[in-house]
Amino acid sequence: MPHARRIARITGGLSMILPAAVLAAGTASPPAAAAAPTDPTAIVGVAGDPGTLGYWTTAANGGVFSYNGAHFYGSTGGIHLAQPIVGMAATPSGKGYWLVASDGGVFSYGDARFHGSTGGIHLAQPIVGMASTPTGNGYWLVASDGGIFSFGDARFHGSTGCVHLAQPIVGMAATPTGNGYWLVASDGGIFSFGDAHFLGSTAGYGDRIVGMARVPAGYVLGDAYGAGISFPLPPGSAHSSGLGGATFYTEPGTGAQVALTTDHSPSDDAALEKIASQPTAIWLGPQYSNNQAVVNQYESAATAQGRVPIFVLYAIPDRDCGSYSSGGYSSDAAYEQFVDQVAAGIAGRRAAVIVEPDSLTVTSCLSSAQFADRTALLHYASQHLSVAGTSVYLDAGNWVAPATIASRLAQSGVALDAGFAVNVAGAQPTDAMETYGASIVSALGADGAGGRHFVIDTAINGNGMAGNPSSYWCNLSGLGLGHVPTTSTGDPLVDAFMWIVYPGNSDGQCRGPGTYDASAPPAGTFWISYAVALADGHS
Repeated sequence: MPHARRIARITGGLSMILPAAVLAAGTASPPAAAAAPTDPTAIVGVAGDPGTLGYWTTAANGGVFSYNGAHFYGSTGGIHLAQPIVGMAATPSGKGYWLVASDGGVFSYGDARFHGSTGGIHLAQPIVGMASTPTGNGYWLVASDGGIFSFGDARFHGSTGCVHLAQPIVGMAATPTGNGYWLVASDGGIFSFGDAHFLGSTAGYGDRIVGMARVPAGYVLGDAYGAGISFPLPPGSAHSSGLGGATFYTEPGTGAQVALTTDHSPSDDAALEKIASQPTAIWLGPQYSNNQAVVNQYESAATAQGRVPIFVLYAIPDRDCGSYSSGGYSSDAAYEQFVDQVAAGIAGRRAAVIVEPDSLTVTSCLSSAQFADRTALLHYASQHLSVAGTSVYLDAGNWVAPATIASRLAQSGVALDAGFAVNVAGAQPTDAMETYGASIVSALGADGAGGRHFVIDTAINGNGMAGNPSSYWCNLSGLGLGHVPTTSTGDPLVDAFMWIVYPGNSDGQCRGPGTYDASAPPAGTFWISYAVALADGHS
């Protein structure tokens, strides 16, 4: 089994079904279906809490068991079932799940919503599993012959209908985009549809496979003994961040765009247009009373144009350790509510999200307990934002030793994300950041978070540090605009070059190493003269 490796055992006899698996309808002349479980307490399904190490298992009688912090939302235990439960799927938020019976009856708990079932329909073969769409606004049921039943916003991408199967279908998993999926048979045979790529199978392993699950960088097949065999994406393959081929969204009303329509020197038009014409990130936080509405507005506009917005979460408590960009929410509860609002505004649509610049690099004001609290908040953001379609990148800065920042990223849930961001608001040259990011990727492998990619902020690094000492960071002189935003980076580890910091926005009333300078505008204020100097290549 090339490229396969064993992963940790969980429990015996699992039918491994995780959220975001996608399938569609069909019929066939199938092999004999796997017998329904005769032991009502036998474990028949598992679903992962999206973005955490928690998970649920379900028994044939509908009993649900929660592990590693996953919350219990309800079960069919104690309810008389006409047919046994055969599988389950979690909602994208991890705040609910569905159970499915062999007749296609669906039971919803938590924030899971009922979208339909095959209950009452005569089925040629029994249902063996189910999966949620990336939005949670639909799901698929799959039968042992590979026939698929779609509900809500579930879309058909293909099936094994009319294909002679040597062994019955027992499970499914989807690509992160929801635009493709895999089916697995009990002998480990894999059927790929849509944008799903064949990564390997357990052909010859025996009739022992009971299900499959998607993992961040590939898929896992579960066997009857509770073990998993993983098939990762091959080195250098397209990463499943959802950014491939994306064109980023250009926000209207930015500083440079406004400057072009207000009182300014006409000689500055060309310089300002260089900035105004490029897509830049939208920064979110307490400055908005309703972040959900703001995000939804931008998402809707971007989706209508076929583009992908870039959002930056910049609101963590004790932000910037009280320095020039201090602020953020005053409590953990308020921050978690903020994250929930952003997730609700994205609503399963494509987006890139940069999480909390400086949060893992500017930490001198935090005690050990406060730092642990911070990583817990970042983990919460990773858990609730890293759903299909959303590409999340935790900030890694540009100066902390790779092994150190990798450890901090791992504590903050980067294994749940597309990866991390480097050089946010920094001027380090792109080639240096490619080397730095690759070193972090390597170090993350030792921390159990391998396979991550990264993005680079190239907004103001066109001239590198322009002779400034490495300790300088505030409104530096001599800088220039860097590579324009794109997902065509030429580096398989770099998902995108982005303009995350807005070129021309002040770093605060400071210069160089942070020395106070009253002539500089407050942090975040668009500074026309500085913007023009950046565009001309000599800030």
